[in-house]
Amino acid sequence: MSEFEGSKIYYFKNIGNNPILGRGDPLRLFFNDAGISFEYVRVTFAEWPEMKQKLIQDGHRMPTLPYLFTKENKFYGTTAPLLRYISKKLNKYIPKDPEEEYLADAYADLYLDWMSKWVEAFLSKESDAMSNYENEYCASQHANWNNILGDKKGPFIFGDEISYTDFLLYHQLNNDFGAKVNADKYPRIAEFVKAIQNRPSLQKHFETEKKEFNDIQNEKDQ
Repeated sequence: MSEFEGSKIYYFKNIGNNPILGRGDPLRLFFNDAGISFEYVRVTFAEWPEMKQKLIQDGHRMPTLPYLFTKENKFYGTTAPLLRYISKKLNKYIPKDPEEEYLADAYADLYLDWMSKWVEAFLSKESDAMSNYENEYCASQHANWNNILGDKKGPFIFGDEISYTDFLLYHQLNNDFGAKVNADKYPRIAEFVKAIQNRPSLQKHFETEKKEFNDIQNEKDQ
């Protein structure tokens, strides 16, 4: 049994009335795919300052969301490094070849840059910030990732074997456009999205995601 079984993962509640935006969902995807049970604790923006201050007081050096506590009350923070660490502990989701392991790390950094650009556009007061992000920056990212996926045979970044970096990429595509992509222009990304969404281990995840969107819509309609 993984030491991360039964962990509590903390992240913001419904950024922009959307249950998957931001940096928390790659952890949910990963844990669900790996079959590791967890509780996803939603934090409101009002609750976060006090929670952050307590993390600092308790001596945690990464007082940012997302973070998790194991059942043994051990703290782990940040998204990509945590996925990488758990992958190594599981001996799964991480390439065995040293060069591919390096590329997994490098591609994870590309995701972090991409997510930072989204945050910048999301928080910007400029009226055209998000449209510029979606029409220009995302287009360049889609072209690059389509090429990355084309470097190997198989639907995932490193071919037929899924890696932690695949969860980061899928999340960013879902974060931006609900994982919808121009299949004619970016066929390898379209193949990748289909492969993720068809994974038996993630069907419950996607059912939960759909329910969360429906619940938010129902609240709006009331």
